[in-house]
Amino acid sequence: MSRTYSGCLLYSVSCLLFISLACNYHLLSKGIYTAPRYEVYDTISPELHTNNEEEYTNIKPVLNDEKEYDEAELIIKRSYEKSYAHIQPCNESERGKECMRKTLEHINQVNTTQSYPWWFQTLIRDVIDNGSYGFWHHFTTTNPSINFCTIGKVATTEWRRVFCELNRDDCMPDPLEQCGKKQCAWKTKKNMTENAPWAVFLRDPLERLLSGFLDKCYRKAQRKREKHCAPNVVFNSQNLIEGKKKNGEDNFYPNLIQDIDDKDKQFFAAYVDVLPLKWNIHFVPQAIACDLHRDIGNFDFVGKMGESPCLCCFKILVIWLLHLSLHCIHLFALATHMY
Repeated sequence: MSRTYSGCLLYSVSCLLFISLACNYHLLSKGIYTAPRYEVYDTISPELHTNNEEEYTNIKPVLNDEKEYDEAELIIKRSYEKSYAHIQPCNESERGKECMRKTLEHINQVNTTQSYPWWFQTLIRDVIDNGSYGFWHHFTTTNPSINFCTIGKVATTEWRRVFCELNRDDCMPDPLEQCGKKQCAWKTKKNMTENAPWAVFLRDPLERLLSGFLDKCYRKAQRKREKHCAPNVVFNSQNLIEGKKKNGEDNFYPNLIQDIDDKDKQFFAAYVDVLPLKWNIHFVPQAIACDLHRDIGNFDFVGKMGESPCLCCFKILVIWLLHLSLHCIHLFALATHMY
């Protein structure tokens, strides 16, 4: 009986390995595992097109197989020309918030006749002070030497763990003393080599938005604790003035989401509508982090976060293998019992 079970299991494993290898070979031969820079632009746009207005204006709409203009490309182009194209040019010494402050001053000029989308104006206003240019967006390691731009809701927590592990020696022999309460160094304490390559991973904007909403807004306890579901006056109002008294009673702002916070679709729609009133760092467009809106062309590697088709295939095969193995075990147990 054991020989029957072993043979059945071996057959299952062999099938799994063969199909997985075939899938990997097919995907590698098609180049699916590579991350072409222009493919990433098309996937993440309009966030990550270059800040060269002339270059962008000369781009013609993409034609599909029926020679019709791609409506999505036209929407992206119009969106870019009304927003990111108006970020003011900055020299090398004007990085991050200094560069954005110049754009904010330009937008706020009294004599300007240019009309800007309101969400773009609040975006430029908020990124200067909401942590979008914090040091925690830059991970480094010398094992191997690499600079990494990390973006909120693009697996930042996991990447932090990776770099902490790569820089483990930086915190030895006393992690608490050398690396503080977190006992972790996602930015190496060693001298970085010159011209170390730069890398970044991006994520589909809609997927990232939904991920941020589920993480920061959907769960009430976490929403109240972290206060990352902005504007808080709408989504976390009762926490704003707790402890203040008026006529001997607690004085709270009205709960503006009282009738919708238990209705998933309405709650999400309400968040999308008012999100730009106060941009939280986890929802700021990816183009802002690490000055990607103007520097992404200088990155050595641009990857896209998401499941590869092969990984999905592998998961299906694992489930199939488990079912087949359980079936083998059942047959083995039945045969043993009968014996």
